[in-house]
Amino acid sequence: MAVSQGVVETPSAAAYLQSLSDHWRHVHRFAIGAEGEVSLVFMPTVMCRMWVEPGRLAFALETADSSEMALVERFVSAHLARAAVGEPGVRLTWTRIEPASADEPPVWGSSRSLFAGL
Repeated sequence: MAVSQGVVETPSAAAYLQSLSDHWRHVHRFAIGAEGEVSLVFMPTVMCRMWVEPGRLAFALETADSSEMALVERFVSAHLARAAVGEPGVRLTWTRIEPASADEPPVWGSSRSLFAGL
């Protein structure tokens, strides 16, 4: 399992979350967390969580195949760049997280259950 966390500092975090959510919900399984501030996108082999924090948009990616991670990071970064076309210099910074063990739960804990029935 490979895990990566990303963050972009921007005052437009909520707008970018909405734009990415609107785009991805048409082509990927999609769920919104109970409080509405967390959006989850399920790609064929990747879980992607997005949420807004004060002054920034954060991401968590998880894939079973670590060789896919760089491609997925570029995919998400490219979509963010398109959403942020009016804000030059927006940069998504990624940090790879090494799980303590293969049995470690995903970054977002029990949120995976949001996909039941999708």
